[in-house]
Amino acid sequence: MEMRDSLPEILRRKIIARALPEGGFPSSPGGQYRPDASAWAILALTSAGEDQNLLEAARSRLAADQLEDGRICVSKNHPQAFWPTALAVLALHNTPTHGKSEQKGIDFLLQTSEKLCISLRGWPWIGDTHSWVEPTSLALMALGVAGKGNHPRAEEARCMLLNRQLENGGWNYGNTAIFSQQLQPMPGSTGLALSALAGSIRRESIEKSLIYLQREMSRLETPLSFGWGCLGLSAWGERPEIQQDALLNSLMRQEIYGTHTTEELSLLLIALEGRDGFLSFLGTDSNK
Repeated sequence: MEMRDSLPEILRRKIIARALPEGGFPSSPGGQYRPDASAWAILALTSAGEDQNLLEAARSRLAADQLEDGRICVSKNHPQAFWPTALAVLALHNTPTHGKSEQKGIDFLLQTSEKLCISLRGWPWIGDTHSWVEPTSLALMALGVAGKGNHPRAEEARCMLLNRQLENGGWNYGNTAIFSQQLQPMPGSTGLALSALAGSIRRESIEKSLIYLQREMSRLETPLSFGWGCLGLSAWGERPEIQQDALLNSLMRQEIYGTHTTEELSLLLIALEGRDGFLSFLGTDSNK
């Protein structure tokens, strides 16, 4: 690692080095193509202003993976694992050659929901299962950039996220309690939910969550927790001070604990580039 380079440049080079000759990205170096890893890499490199030829090749492969009903799955052998659809919509957004694919993805999200909830609907990781904070938040942001932020489906999902907010602030991965035991908040889940809710609800509804996340940020170094924590606060005008030395140390620890995934590297790059939140680099208004 060239320490004289900026952290964004180090991350950009690491992500580009994983690009596959036929387009798209794997989750780890030397791995096979994955649509979710490709969508994350597209979003990160878009935020960094990367060359359009590389991005177009990745977008084209992502669009080619889309099934007829609009879903994009982790694998075509597992069509119910459709949670990458929202990421793909974000990655394909505002590109003239992929507008049809973006719209098909949006239509799929609007028509799809969890099957096990009797009240407020969000989105699941896998079809016919329970909703969770992460896929619901990503779907909300995808609907927002596509101008569907006020759709009844989006409004219901926001109510679902607020319903899952913990009493003392923050979010866990899904529920507020299990077996009558209150769950603890997680910085990554909290930052993700705050990113999805930004600009569409009153600040007092999530003030406790902002306070929780502000308190946690100084100790976060892992890409997912720091990345979503930074983006969640930034989306509400509370961008924290970024200690690049701590994040560089996190990257260097890969030599001990294993290589970060493309998602992790991409999210960290987006957090460094997206000063106003996760969607800021897309140049869109997520509250349409």
